[in-house]
Amino acid sequence: MTTIDQETRKAAMYQAGRAAATALQNEAHSLTGTQIIDREMDVPEFDPTKDYTNTPAGAPVADEGQVWTLITPHNAAAHQGRPSTLRALWGLCHTKNPFKAKPWVDPYGTSGLYERDECYLHKDGSVKRCTVDKTNFDADAMPSYWETVDLATWEPPVVEPEEPDPVPDPEPEQPDGTLENPITAERGMTYEYGKYYHDPEDGKTYLCKRQNETGTIQLDYLPHELILHYFVEA
Repeated sequence: MTTIDQETRKAAMYQAGRAAATALQNEAHSLTGTQIIDREMDVPEFDPTKDYTNTPAGAPVADEGQVWTLITPHNAAAHQGRPSTLRALWGLCHTKNPFKAKPWVDPYGTSGLYERDECYLHKDGSVKRCTVDKTNFDADAMPSYWETVDLATWEPPVVEPEEPDPVPDPEPEQPDGTLENPITAERGMTYEYGKYYHDPEDGKTYLCKRQNETGTIQLDYLPHELILHYFVEA
């Protein structure tokens, strides 16, 4: 049995962690705050010396006990401060999972507003859940906008799988004049020699054929009326 030494194991874990962090960075723009915080172990720490110019908008960082998302890519070294003081550059994530709730942070304009069912950890240790569509007031300022979560009975909501889009019926195959897919004949239509036609009156299939003729011909009759003249039964 091969034994993996400690350094090799650490290197493998480091690479796996980097891969998970990169995947989250690229997916974050399409995730909710709850989904990002659920993967908080994959969120890198904010680095005040890092150039975030080529980092995709929406990518998360962890700092001061919160999870922030990049609004405007920039070079952090050129800006004095961190996400909590650079709110025009960083957005704030909230979660609907009360067990992962973060302490209250004041919204910045429309950024960081708390939405319905999102939670925060109150200074008294309880978890508050928002009961309105959006608010910038905490439970102390607007008690009617919040309820206390009973952590002993809380269960995550069951997410019903989305119904797949119905598969559209295939387009009907257009007649191509083959024996398997003959063209429906009509009085006065133009027939093409060498193609097969379905006669709607007798229900039979006929081949348009007249000696060595090629090309097309317009006929005011159905195939069964011109048998042996312009058509032979298939």
